[in-house]
Amino acid sequence: MDVEVTCPRCNSSMIVDDIEEENGTEDIDCEVCGAVLELSWSDQGMDTEVEVIETPPVEYDCPVCEEAQVLEGVNEENGTAEIECETCGAVLEVGWRDWVEVADVDVLEKPTEQYYED
Repeated sequence: MDVEVTCPRCNSSMIVDDIEEENGTEDIDCEVCGAVLELSWSDQGMDTEVEVIETPPVEYDCPVCEEAQVLEGVNEENGTAEIECETCGAVLEVGWRDWVEVADVDVLEKPTEQYYED
């Protein structure tokens, strides 16, 4: 049986194929936002519940030290966050769109001179 479910993170619909067991649980990936979802069903898919169990990180490079950085726990389709670079200490504003595509990274505060001396 094919079952239509909705991602609770981005509200996109998707079809889950071949639910043949009376009751079960399966992890699926949302094709739109990349979230890992846990689909639970009973009544051979007639009664379903979908829960977000993992969200993909936003990955970006620090414009000061050029080191790769990761922002976890993004739960908004579009947004910004103020973050301190784990490598150099610069304060950055990271903007993203379409769940995880980085739109821009701006330096709000440069790192201390100690970073440049190393």
